Amino acid sequence: MKIAIIGTGNVGSAIARGLAGKGHAVMLGARDPGTEGVTRLAAETGARPAAPRAAAEAADVVLLALPWAAAATAIADLGPLAGKVVIDCMNPLGMVDGALGLMIGHSTSGAERVQSLLPQARVVKTLNQVGAEVMARNAHLPHRPVQFMAGDDGAAKAMAADLLRDLGFDPLDAGGLTKARLLEPLAMVWINQAILRGKGRDWAFAAVQGTPREERTMSDTLHASCHCGLVQIDLPAAAAGVLACHCGDCQKMHGNFNAFLAAPIADITLTGGEALVWYQSSEASRRAFCGTCGARVLKEVTAAGRWLVSAGLVDGPTGKRIVRNLWEQSRPDWYDLPQVSA
Repeated sequence: MKIAIIGTGNVGSAIARGLAGKGHAVMLGARDPGTEGVTRLAAETGARPAAPRAAAEAADVVLLALPWAAAATAIADLGPLAGKVVIDCMNPLGMVDGALGLMIGHSTSGAERVQSLLPQARVVKTLNQVGAEVMARNAHLPHRPVQFMAGDDGAAKAMAADLLRDLGFDPLDAGGLTKARLLEPLAMVWINQAILRGKGRDWAFAAVQGTPREERTMSDTLHASCHCGLVQIDLPAAAAGVLACHCGDCQKMHGNFNAFLAAPIADITLTGGEALVWYQSSEASRRAFCGTCGARVLKEVTAAGRWLVSAGLVDGPTGKRIVRNLWEQSRPDWYDLPQVSA
C-alpha cells in the first residue's frame, strides 16, 4: 500500500516506525524534506521524504498527523485528494479555560471538519486514542491495544483496519464519521490518565473479550457436601426445587435469605449423617449442621416430609447468591430449577 504520512512530529514519526518493514511504500510529507530530522527518520524507517502535496498525490492512503492549529492550512495545500482514503489522526486540542482540552465537540468533531475541507476524500478517524509511543511499539503489552475507527465509507475503513493491524492494534468499527465525536473525547481520557494522573505513556485501551459460556445440561443427580466434606448429599434433580427461605431463623443466623433445594426425604441419599448435629428451630421444622465444620446443611419441614438442602446464601432484595456455596460447581445445576413454596 502507498502511504503518505503528512507531518513528521511525534505521531507521524511513530507511525512511520510502526509501519517499517510491513511491506508498505511510505512517504514522509514534510515542509522541508531535506532537514536532518526527516532525513534521519527516512533512513531509520525506509520511508521516502517528499513535499506534502507530492506525497499525498502519490499515495493510496494519506495520514494526517499535524497539530490541530496548523491543520486547515496544511490540508488546503494538499489539493482535493479526490477518492483517496484520508486517516485523521489528529485531535482538536487547544487551551480551554487555561487547560488543555477539545476545541470542538458535541455537535461536530475534528474529523467532520477535515471532511468538510476535503469533500471528495474518504475520511476515517482513528489513531487518535493513544500516545505516539504505543503507535511505534506495542507488542510488549499484555493485551492487543484497540483502536476505534469512525467513517462513512466501508472500503476506506477496511483499508484503515489493515494498517491498524500492521501497527499492532485491534481495529473496532465505531460507526459513521459522526462517531468521531466519541473518539476525540476518548483521547482526552488517555491524556488525563497518562499525564495528569501520572499513569505514564506506555499503555493503551484494550477490548478484552470474554470466552463464551458453555451450554449447561442438568445433571440427573445433584450432589452437595458440607465445607469439610464429611456430609455428602445426593438428590434427583427431577424431585428438587429451589426455595428461598426468609424465616426469622434464617434472618437471625444469616442476616438475609437462605436458598435451599427442597426434595422429599425419601428421595435424598445422605452419607455421613452421623456427623450432623440436629436442633429444633421451630415447632414446624428442625435444622442440622455439620459438627466438624459448622456448615448448616439441612432443614427438615416436618409436616411436608421433606428436607431443604442448603444451597448457599442469597441477598434478599436482589436474589443474588453472595457467600460461599455448599455446591461444588461455580454455577450449579440447580440454578435453573423451578422455585417452590415452603
